[in-house]
Amino acid sequence: MNDENHWLDRAAEMRVLASTTNDIEAQAAMVRLADVYDKLADRAELRAPPPKSPQQAGRPEGEPSCHFEHLNQAARQMLDQVAWWTAALKAAREKSLREAA
Repeated sequence: MNDENHWLDRAAEMRVLASTTNDIEAQAAMVRLADVYDKLADRAELRAPPPKSPQQAGRPEGEPSCHFEHLNQAARQMLDQVAWWTAALKAAREKSLREAA
């Protein structure tokens, strides 16, 4: 999930989805979620691997750098929020569908 474009695409999709609903609360939640996706894109851009320095060349591939641990923690927290919003939106959509039926 270090691809900035992945999160930008999700944000765009969420904004399109928000524009198709008549439920104002769901629409506001989707726009907030799109904003979270934008923040994840910003963080993914920050996590993009810089050119390897001579000091990093000896580090095994995939071993995290201690300099970015705070970003990893923030990303995990944001992903937890995305998961929560996804579940909340799904529950709201299911409730709306049940009420419409």
